[in-house]
Amino acid sequence: MLIGGKAASLITLMQHGATVPPAFVLTTEAYRRWA
Repeated sequence: MLIGGKAASLITLMQHGATVPPAFVLTTEAYRRWA
């Protein structure tokens, strides 16, 4: 899984036209490289 459930839910909400506050998502791979 590249992203967590919360990020996936936010993406789904956005795709259905819901207003979602600005945010960013790190993939698990990006986090592993940074951490």
